Parts: sequence; C-alpha cells; structure tokens
Amino acid sequence: GAESLAELGQVARWHLARAWEGALLLPALATTVIALIAWRVVAAGVEVAFRRELSRGGVAAREAPAVEQGDLVRAARRALAPVLRRPRPRVGEVLDALLGLPVDLGARELALEPDEGRVQLWLRVAMDRLSVGAIDPALYDTLVEELRRIVCIEGEAGEGQLDLHSREGVEPLRVVIGPGVRGTKVRIQVLGRAQAALTIAELGLPEAAMHTLAEALDGGRGVVLVEGPAGSGVTTTIYAAAHYLDRRRERPGGIASLEEAVRFDLPFVNQTEVGRAEPARLLHSLMRRYEVVLVRRLEEGMLPDLFAAARSRLIIGSWGASSALEALRQLRRALGAKRLGEGLVLVLAQRLARRLCPACR
Repeated sequence: GAESLAELGQVARWHLARAWEGALLLPALATTVIALIAWRVVAAGVEVAFRRELSRGGVAAREAPAVEQGDLVRAARRALAPVLRRPRPRVGEVLDALLGLPVDLGARELALEPDEGRVQLWLRVAMDRLSVGAIDPALYDTLVEELRRIVCIEGEAGEGQLDLHSREGVEPLRVVIGPGVRGTKVRIQVLGRAQAALTIAELGLPEAAMHTLAEALDGGRGVVLVEGPAGSGVTTTIYAAAHYLDRRRERPGGIASLEEAVRFDLPFVNQTEVGRAEPARLLHSLMRRYEVVLVRRLEEGMLPDLFAAARSRLIIGSWGASSALEALRQLRRALGAKRLGEGLVLVLAQRLARRLCPACR
C-alpha cells in the first residue's frame, strides 16, 4: 500500500536527480573535449610555422639581456672612491675594495692593466669589458707585491687562490699575475662565474682526429696549428686544447695566451689582450715564463722565434689559413722546409657541419 508507494517515490526522485546531474555533466565534458581539440590544432599550426621559419633561417636567436653599463661603472666608482681619494690610500683597504668589487657587482673578473702614466681598472661582465677607473702606478706596485705575498706567488708571474668571506658566504677567487702590454697585469677572477671551456671530447671531432690532437698535446713541445675559415670554431678548439692540458697538469698555471680580443674567460690561462699592440713584443716574455703559449693568430714576423722556442715549449695557435694544405704551403715559404719540419707537430683543419637534433631524426 502506502509504504510501497513511498518507496517508489524515493526511487523515482533518485533517478530524476541522477538524470539531472548527467544532463549537466554531458555539456561540460563536451566543452572540455572541444577545447582540447582546438588547443591541439593551434599548437600543431604554431609548430608547423616555426619549422617553416627555422628552415628559412627566419627564427631569431635569443639575446641575453643588455648590461646596464652606466649603472655598473657608477657603482664601481662609488665603491672605490672612499679608499682611493685618501691623501695616502691604505694598501689593505684598497686591496679589500678591489677584491670585493667583482663579487659585489656580479662581474666575472677585475683586471688591472698598466697604461700610459696610470693603471686602468677593467670589469668583465658577461661579454662586456668596462673601464671603471684608474689607480696610481706607485700604489699599484705595492698592491701587486701584497697580492704575491697573500696568494704565495714567487717570481714575476704565477697564480694562486684565496677565499673572500662576506655576509653571503665564501667566494673563491683566483689571482693571476703576469706580463701585460705595458707592464705587469693582474686579473682577479670569481671562480664561480667563470665560463667553462669545452673539452676536446665535446668538440665533435672524428675519433681519430681527437686522438691525434691529444697525442700532439701530450708531447709537451712543438707547434700545433688549428686552421679553418672564419666562424668554424678555431678559437673554441684552441681553448679546448688549453682545457685538456690544464686538467692533465699536476700543478696549476703554466699556460698563457696572446689574443687580440679575449673571446671567453679561461680562469686556468693567463690571457693577455694585446689589442692593436705588436704581439711580437710580448711573445718573448710569455715564452720565457710559460710552458704552453696560445697565440690566436700567428704573424710572419714572429715565426722564427716561435719555432725556436717550440723546441722546449708547446705553442698552440692558428696561421689563419682555410685548410691544412694552404697553411703548410705558406709556412714552408716563410720558414723553409727544414725549420718547419723540425718544429711543426700537427696541423688540424676543421669545418662546421650541420647535424640534425635527435628529436628531428
């Protein structure tokens, strides 16, 4: 009777409620499916357009954010002004300010280079080299001697490390002292921000060529040349060779470079930037002090002295030829076959080859 009718009413209400919920759920599911399909269509279209532009070379590379050079220069001068404007600057205070300057301003290196009548201060931030001031040459000589004592450098050239303690923690620094264009140059490098060089195993060379290069470097003397057209990675290969030698050395140091412009900072190499100066003037000094010398671009006037020093030194550089055969012909005319054969160990010619990324194969 009445109880059965009540139970039927409850069952009917339950089915009606489920039906109503289903009616609301179906449109929601349909909307979601349509949105997903539309998103996939748009994503596929964007990908096709991107690949088309990539094949045409129309996709621009990402650019690093520009460095606010003016702000950095002003900040550096404000930091140095209190200690440098004293009538008699205190060596300890000046040294503390100089060591902390690259750390506080986010730079990779502070270089101190003698110039005409003064010592120029250069900050390297990313790939920019900024002039941030100058100090008196007499004060600079005292600073160099103090740095030699702190990092235990004996002699005119060498390198050492120290830890700079700050509120943020401990920042390891490398101090490199060596010959510059117009006198002794100092480089204070923040090790945590140094750009890592590739190893020869990461260059993508054929295995036989990589082993031949490694054997030539392990010999420890002679001339090793890397040739190729502009943009083929010659500088990268020379830097990778220096990286390989540094990792196999029992003690740090002993590697120097002579470059018109430093492309990448190598903390394990005493890099000398000569600009428009005559490189031959510095080559004698570097070959006397260092066991390995990198010369980014060889010149004909330096060849006799360079090949003479290669009897007991390893010279790595580039003649600027586009092929190994071209380099051999030109060097033979400049030196003669006998002298060339006595000093030359290896000529490596390279090209950049296109390759597909694993996802596109």
